[in-house]
Amino acid sequence: MTSNKDPVSMLQDSSCQARVLDASDKHATFLFEQGEVTSLLKLTALPFRQRVLSQISSNHSEGDETARIIKLLKQYDFHLSSESGAEYSYYNATPRTGLWNSFLAILTSLVGNTSFFNFGPLQCEFIYPASDRQILRASPSPSSRFIYETPELYHNVTEPYIQELKQSGSLSWIDNVLSGEKEKERCLLDTEHFLLNVDTKWRSHPDPKTTSREVWYQHEAVDDLYCLAILKDKSIASLRDLRGSHLAMLKVLIQECPKVIKKTYGISSDMIRCFFHYQPQFYQTHIHFTRIHNEIGAQVERGHLVQDVIQNLEMDPDYYAKRTVTYALRITDPLYHRIDAFQSSKASQEA
Repeated sequence: MTSNKDPVSMLQDSSCQARVLDASDKHATFLFEQGEVTSLLKLTALPFRQRVLSQISSNHSEGDETARIIKLLKQYDFHLSSESGAEYSYYNATPRTGLWNSFLAILTSLVGNTSFFNFGPLQCEFIYPASDRQILRASPSPSSRFIYETPELYHNVTEPYIQELKQSGSLSWIDNVLSGEKEKERCLLDTEHFLLNVDTKWRSHPDPKTTSREVWYQHEAVDDLYCLAILKDKSIASLRDLRGSHLAMLKVLIQECPKVIKKTYGISSDMIRCFFHYQPQFYQTHIHFTRIHNEIGAQVERGHLVQDVIQNLEMDPDYYAKRTVTYALRITDPLYHRIDAFQSSKASQEA
Protein backbone atom coordinates (compact mmCIF):
# COMPACT_ATOMS: atom_id res chain seq x y z
CA MET A 1 0.00 0.00 0.00
CA THR A 2 1.31 3.44 -0.88
CA SER A 3 1.40 6.16 1.73
CA ASN A 4 -1.35 8.73 1.84
CA LYS A 5 -0.54 12.09 0.36
CA ASP A 6 -0.46 14.51 3.28
CA PRO A 7 -2.28 17.88 3.55
CA VAL A 8 0.97 19.87 3.51
CA SER A 9 2.05 18.37 0.15
CA MET A 10 -1.41 19.01 -1.22
CA LEU A 11 -1.40 22.67 -0.15
CA GLN A 12 1.97 23.16 -1.82
CA ASP A 13 0.75 21.77 -5.16
CA SER A 14 0.36 24.77 -7.48
CA SER A 15 -2.17 22.89 -9.61
CA CYS A 16 -4.49 22.28 -6.65
CA GLN A 17 -7.98 23.80 -6.79
CA ALA A 18 -10.05 24.12 -3.61
CA ARG A 19 -13.56 25.01 -2.54
CA VAL A 20 -15.74 24.85 0.55
CA LEU A 21 -17.93 21.77 0.13
CA ASP A 22 -19.91 22.10 3.35
CA ALA A 23 -19.77 24.10 6.58
CA SER A 24 -21.55 24.38 9.92
CA ASP A 25 -20.77 25.93 13.29
CA LYS A 26 -18.50 23.03 14.24
CA HIS A 27 -17.43 21.34 11.02
CA ALA A 28 -16.19 22.20 7.57
CA THR A 29 -15.19 20.13 4.57
CA PHE A 30 -12.90 21.35 1.79
CA LEU A 31 -12.79 19.63 -1.60
CA PHE A 32 -9.44 19.67 -3.39
CA GLU A 33 -8.89 18.79 -7.04
CA GLN A 34 -5.48 17.95 -8.44
CA GLY A 35 -5.95 16.89 -12.04
CA GLU A 36 -8.17 13.82 -11.98
CA VAL A 37 -7.56 13.16 -8.28
CA THR A 38 -9.89 14.58 -5.64
CA SER A 39 -9.40 14.70 -1.89
CA LEU A 40 -11.36 15.86 1.14
CA LEU A 41 -10.14 17.68 4.23
CA LYS A 42 -12.71 17.62 7.01
CA LEU A 43 -12.13 20.01 9.93
CA THR A 44 -13.74 19.64 13.34
CA ALA A 45 -14.11 22.27 16.10
CA LEU A 46 -13.43 25.16 13.77
CA PRO A 47 -12.05 28.17 15.64
CA PHE A 48 -13.34 30.55 12.98
CA ARG A 49 -16.85 29.10 12.49
CA GLN A 50 -19.15 29.15 9.50
CA ARG A 51 -19.04 32.91 9.05
CA VAL A 52 -15.43 32.77 7.93
CA LEU A 53 -16.11 29.97 5.48
CA SER A 54 -19.06 31.74 3.94
CA GLN A 55 -16.90 34.81 3.46
CA ILE A 56 -14.21 32.68 1.81
CA SER A 57 -16.61 31.02 -0.62
CA SER A 58 -19.01 33.84 -1.53
CA ASN A 59 -18.63 36.58 -4.12
CA HIS A 60 -15.26 35.37 -5.31
CA SER A 61 -14.01 33.64 -8.42
CA GLU A 62 -13.03 29.97 -8.25
CA GLY A 63 -9.31 30.81 -8.31
CA ASP A 64 -9.71 33.43 -5.59
CA GLU A 65 -11.54 30.94 -3.39
CA THR A 66 -8.71 28.46 -3.84
CA ALA A 67 -6.11 31.07 -2.89
CA ARG A 68 -8.00 32.12 0.23
CA ILE A 69 -8.53 28.55 1.47
CA ILE A 70 -4.94 27.52 0.88
CA LYS A 71 -3.57 30.73 2.41
CA LEU A 72 -5.66 30.14 5.52
CA LEU A 73 -4.72 26.45 5.89
CA LYS A 74 -1.04 27.18 5.36
CA GLN A 75 -1.07 28.97 8.70
CA TYR A 76 -1.38 25.55 10.35
CA ASP A 77 1.08 22.79 11.13
CA PHE A 78 -0.42 19.33 10.51
CA HIS A 79 0.64 16.47 12.77
CA LEU A 80 -0.36 12.92 11.83
CA SER A 81 -2.29 11.21 14.64
CA SER A 82 -3.38 7.99 12.94
CA GLU A 83 -4.08 6.32 9.61
CA SER A 84 -6.84 3.97 8.57
CA GLY A 85 -6.44 1.98 5.39
CA ALA A 86 -5.63 3.16 1.91
CA GLU A 87 -7.13 6.66 1.87
CA TYR A 88 -7.98 7.81 5.40
CA SER A 89 -5.59 9.67 7.69
CA TYR A 90 -6.15 11.88 10.72
CA TYR A 91 -4.26 15.00 11.78
CA ASN A 92 -4.12 17.52 14.58
CA ALA A 93 -3.57 21.00 13.19
CA THR A 94 -2.30 23.95 15.22
CA PRO A 95 -1.71 27.55 14.14
CA ARG A 96 1.99 28.26 13.75
CA THR A 97 3.22 30.35 16.67
CA GLY A 98 5.55 32.43 14.54
CA LEU A 99 2.74 33.24 12.10
CA TRP A 100 0.06 34.04 14.66
CA ASN A 101 -0.19 37.73 13.77
CA SER A 102 -0.35 36.85 10.08
CA PHE A 103 -3.02 34.27 10.82
CA LEU A 104 -5.14 36.85 12.66
CA ALA A 105 -4.60 39.37 9.86
CA ILE A 106 -5.96 36.91 7.28
CA LEU A 107 -9.04 36.25 9.38
CA THR A 108 -9.54 39.95 10.00
CA SER A 109 -9.44 40.61 6.26
CA LEU A 110 -12.12 37.97 5.79
CA VAL A 111 -14.56 38.71 8.60
CA GLY A 112 -13.51 41.92 10.28
CA ASN A 113 -13.05 41.89 14.04
CA THR A 114 -11.64 38.55 15.25
CA SER A 115 -11.53 39.28 18.97
CA PHE A 116 -14.64 37.19 19.68
CA PHE A 117 -13.30 34.03 18.03
CA ASN A 118 -12.17 31.11 20.19
CA PHE A 119 -8.97 30.09 18.43
CA GLY A 120 -7.52 26.66 18.97
CA PRO A 121 -6.31 23.48 17.28
CA LEU A 122 -8.30 21.62 14.64
CA GLN A 123 -8.92 17.92 14.26
CA CYS A 124 -8.71 16.88 10.62
CA GLU A 125 -9.79 13.87 8.61
CA PHE A 126 -7.98 13.67 5.27
CA ILE A 127 -9.27 11.39 2.51
CA TYR A 128 -6.91 10.94 -0.43
CA PRO A 129 -8.01 9.96 -2.96
CA ALA A 130 -11.72 10.57 -2.35
CA SER A 131 -14.31 8.54 -4.26
CA ASP A 132 -17.52 9.97 -5.69
CA ARG A 133 -19.43 8.22 -2.91
CA GLN A 134 -17.27 9.84 -0.21
CA ILE A 135 -17.72 13.26 -1.80
CA LEU A 136 -21.49 12.79 -1.91
CA ARG A 137 -21.55 11.80 1.77
CA ALA A 138 -19.58 14.93 2.67
CA SER A 139 -21.73 17.27 0.58
CA PRO A 140 -24.66 19.29 1.93
CA SER A 141 -27.58 16.97 2.44
CA PRO A 142 -29.98 17.08 -0.53
CA SER A 143 -33.51 15.79 -0.52
CA SER A 144 -33.90 12.17 0.58
CA ARG A 145 -36.55 9.53 -0.07
CA PHE A 146 -37.70 6.45 1.81
CA ILE A 147 -36.83 3.13 0.22
CA TYR A 148 -38.98 0.09 0.95
CA GLU A 149 -36.50 -2.59 0.04
CA THR A 150 -38.26 -5.90 -0.63
CA PRO A 151 -36.23 -9.10 -0.99
CA GLU A 152 -36.80 -8.79 -4.76
CA LEU A 153 -35.40 -5.25 -4.82
CA TYR A 154 -32.43 -6.30 -2.71
CA HIS A 155 -31.48 -9.24 -4.95
CA ASN A 156 -31.97 -7.34 -8.21
CA VAL A 157 -30.41 -3.99 -7.31
CA THR A 158 -28.82 -3.59 -3.87
CA GLU A 159 -26.89 -6.86 -3.72
CA PRO A 160 -25.24 -6.41 -7.17
CA TYR A 161 -24.39 -2.82 -6.18
CA ILE A 162 -22.69 -4.04 -2.98
CA GLN A 163 -20.73 -6.68 -4.87
CA GLU A 164 -19.50 -4.07 -7.37
CA LEU A 165 -18.24 -1.88 -4.53
CA LYS A 166 -16.48 -4.81 -2.87
CA GLN A 167 -14.84 -5.91 -6.11
CA SER A 168 -13.64 -2.36 -6.79
CA GLY A 169 -11.22 -2.63 -3.87
CA SER A 170 -12.79 0.27 -1.99
CA LEU A 171 -12.89 -1.83 1.19
CA SER A 172 -9.19 -2.72 1.22
CA TRP A 173 -8.64 -0.44 4.21
CA ILE A 174 -10.74 -2.78 6.36
CA ASP A 175 -8.17 -5.56 5.84
CA ASN A 176 -5.51 -3.22 7.21
CA VAL A 177 -7.60 -2.54 10.30
CA LEU A 178 -8.53 -6.18 10.92
CA SER A 179 -4.91 -7.30 10.50
CA GLY A 180 -3.66 -4.68 12.97
CA GLU A 181 -1.56 -2.94 10.33
CA LYS A 182 -3.63 0.20 10.91
CA GLU A 183 -5.38 1.52 14.05
CA LYS A 184 -3.64 -0.98 16.31
CA GLU A 185 -3.49 1.66 19.02
CA ARG A 186 -7.30 1.93 18.87
CA CYS A 187 -8.00 -1.78 19.36
CA LEU A 188 -9.93 -2.66 22.53
CA LEU A 189 -10.70 -6.31 21.77
CA ASP A 190 -9.57 -8.73 19.07
CA THR A 191 -11.26 -12.13 18.78
CA GLU A 192 -11.57 -14.85 16.16
CA HIS A 193 -14.80 -13.38 14.81
CA PHE A 194 -14.69 -9.61 15.41
CA LEU A 195 -12.59 -6.62 16.36
CA LEU A 196 -13.63 -3.79 18.71
CA ASN A 197 -11.97 -0.41 18.11
CA VAL A 198 -12.24 3.17 19.26
CA ASP A 199 -14.08 4.71 16.31
CA THR A 200 -12.21 7.49 14.53
CA LYS A 201 -15.39 9.59 14.74
CA TRP A 202 -14.80 9.84 18.50
CA ARG A 203 -12.74 13.00 18.06
CA SER A 204 -12.67 14.06 21.74
CA HIS A 205 -11.01 10.77 22.76
CA PRO A 206 -7.51 11.14 24.27
CA ASP A 207 -4.85 10.45 21.66
CA PRO A 208 -4.54 6.62 21.61
CA LYS A 209 -0.90 6.90 20.55
CA THR A 210 0.29 9.13 23.36
CA THR A 211 -1.98 8.48 26.36
CA SER A 212 -2.11 5.39 28.59
CA ARG A 213 -5.39 3.51 28.86
CA GLU A 214 -5.54 4.33 32.55
CA VAL A 215 -6.17 7.94 31.50
CA TRP A 216 -9.16 6.85 29.41
CA TYR A 217 -11.10 5.56 32.41
CA GLN A 218 -13.90 8.04 33.23
CA HIS A 219 -12.16 10.69 31.13
CA GLU A 220 -14.42 13.65 30.34
CA ALA A 221 -14.46 12.45 26.71
CA VAL A 222 -16.56 9.39 27.63
CA ASP A 223 -19.64 11.59 27.12
CA ASP A 224 -18.93 11.17 23.41
CA LEU A 225 -18.35 7.40 23.56
CA TYR A 226 -18.16 5.87 20.09
CA CYS A 227 -16.70 2.42 19.49
CA LEU A 228 -17.02 0.12 16.50
CA ALA A 229 -17.01 -3.67 16.24
CA ILE A 230 -16.18 -5.05 12.78
CA LEU A 231 -17.06 -8.64 11.90
CA LYS A 232 -14.23 -10.57 10.26
CA ASP A 233 -16.38 -12.81 8.05
CA LYS A 234 -16.21 -11.13 4.63
CA SER A 235 -19.37 -12.88 3.46
CA ILE A 236 -21.41 -10.71 5.86
CA ALA A 237 -21.61 -7.42 3.98
CA SER A 238 -24.64 -6.00 5.77
CA LEU A 239 -27.59 -6.71 8.01
CA ARG A 240 -29.22 -8.55 5.08
CA ASP A 241 -26.58 -11.32 5.26
CA LEU A 242 -27.16 -12.22 8.92
CA ARG A 243 -28.66 -15.67 9.52
CA GLY A 244 -29.47 -17.92 12.45
CA SER A 245 -25.99 -19.46 12.11
CA HIS A 246 -24.52 -16.13 13.27
CA LEU A 247 -26.47 -16.04 16.54
CA ALA A 248 -23.73 -17.54 18.71
CA MET A 249 -21.20 -15.00 17.47
CA LEU A 250 -23.60 -12.09 17.96
CA LYS A 251 -24.40 -13.18 21.52
CA VAL A 252 -20.71 -13.34 22.40
CA LEU A 253 -20.17 -9.93 20.84
CA ILE A 254 -23.05 -8.30 22.72
CA GLN A 255 -21.72 -9.72 26.00
CA GLU A 256 -18.00 -9.11 25.61
CA CYS A 257 -17.86 -5.68 23.94
CA PRO A 258 -19.85 -3.83 26.66
CA LYS A 259 -17.68 -5.55 29.30
CA VAL A 260 -14.52 -4.23 27.67
CA ILE A 261 -16.05 -0.76 27.28
CA LYS A 262 -17.03 -0.73 30.96
CA LYS A 263 -13.55 -1.84 32.03
CA THR A 264 -11.85 0.73 29.80
CA TYR A 265 -14.14 3.74 30.25
CA GLY A 266 -16.28 3.04 33.33
CA ILE A 267 -19.56 3.11 31.39
CA SER A 268 -22.08 0.42 32.37
CA SER A 269 -23.74 -1.73 29.72
CA ASP A 270 -27.21 -0.32 30.41
CA MET A 271 -25.95 3.08 29.21
CA ILE A 272 -24.60 1.76 25.90
CA ARG A 273 -26.58 1.63 22.66
CA CYS A 274 -25.47 -1.22 20.32
CA PHE A 275 -26.78 -1.06 16.77
CA PHE A 276 -26.31 -1.82 13.10
CA HIS A 277 -26.87 0.67 10.30
CA TYR A 278 -28.79 -0.17 7.16
CA GLN A 279 -27.75 1.07 4.73
CA PRO A 280 -24.27 1.08 6.31
CA GLN A 281 -21.41 3.46 5.57
CA PHE A 282 -19.30 0.55 4.29
CA TYR A 283 -20.17 -3.01 3.36
CA GLN A 284 -18.35 -5.09 5.94
CA THR A 285 -20.86 -5.67 8.73
CA HIS A 286 -20.08 -3.59 11.80
CA ILE A 287 -21.78 -2.59 15.04
CA HIS A 288 -21.81 0.87 16.62
CA PHE A 289 -21.52 1.44 20.38
CA THR A 290 -22.57 4.85 21.71
CA ARG A 291 -23.86 6.25 24.99
CA ILE A 292 -27.62 6.30 25.27
CA HIS A 293 -27.84 10.12 25.37
CA ASN A 294 -25.78 10.44 22.19
CA GLU A 295 -28.21 10.14 19.28
CA ILE A 296 -25.66 10.36 16.46
CA GLY A 297 -26.53 7.72 13.86
CA ALA A 298 -29.50 6.43 15.84
CA GLN A 299 -32.28 7.52 13.47
CA VAL A 300 -35.23 5.16 13.54
CA GLU A 301 -35.05 4.62 9.75
CA ARG A 302 -31.38 3.63 9.94
CA GLY A 303 -30.52 1.99 13.27
CA HIS A 304 -31.24 -1.63 14.21
CA LEU A 305 -30.53 -2.57 17.83
CA VAL A 306 -28.38 -5.68 18.14
CA GLN A 307 -30.64 -7.11 20.83
CA ASP A 308 -33.61 -6.84 18.46
CA VAL A 309 -31.65 -8.38 15.60
CA ILE A 310 -30.78 -11.37 17.80
CA GLN A 311 -34.44 -11.87 18.77
CA ASN A 312 -35.56 -11.64 15.14
CA LEU A 313 -33.05 -14.30 14.08
CA GLU A 314 -34.13 -16.52 16.96
CA MET A 315 -37.73 -16.32 15.68
CA ASP A 316 -36.70 -16.92 12.06
CA PRO A 317 -33.10 -17.79 11.02
CA ASP A 318 -33.80 -16.22 7.58
CA TYR A 319 -35.58 -13.14 8.94
CA TYR A 320 -33.37 -10.57 7.15
CA ALA A 321 -33.49 -12.47 3.88
CA LYS A 322 -37.30 -12.34 3.88
CA ARG A 323 -38.36 -8.98 5.26
CA THR A 324 -38.84 -5.61 3.61
CA VAL A 325 -36.36 -3.14 5.10
CA THR A 326 -37.17 0.57 5.18
CA TYR A 327 -34.43 3.19 5.00
CA ALA A 328 -33.75 6.68 3.61
CA LEU A 329 -31.46 7.48 0.67
CA ARG A 330 -30.29 10.78 -0.73
CA ILE A 331 -31.61 11.31 -4.23
CA THR A 332 -28.00 11.86 -5.35
CA ASP A 333 -26.89 8.44 -4.09
CA PRO A 334 -25.90 6.06 -6.93
CA LEU A 335 -27.92 3.31 -5.27
CA TYR A 336 -31.01 5.54 -5.34
CA HIS A 337 -30.62 6.02 -9.10
CA ARG A 338 -30.40 2.26 -9.63
CA ILE A 339 -33.43 1.59 -7.47
CA ASP A 340 -35.42 4.31 -9.23
CA ALA A 341 -34.52 2.91 -12.67
CA PHE A 342 -35.43 -0.65 -11.62
CA GLN A 343 -38.78 0.40 -10.17
CA SER A 344 -39.61 2.56 -13.21
CA SER A 345 -38.79 -0.30 -15.56
CA LYS A 346 -40.87 -2.71 -13.52
CA ALA A 347 -43.83 -0.31 -13.49
CA SER A 348 -43.62 0.08 -17.27
CA GLN A 349 -43.62 -3.70 -17.76
CA GLU A 350 -46.66 -4.10 -15.49
CA ALA A 351 -48.61 -1.27 -17.12
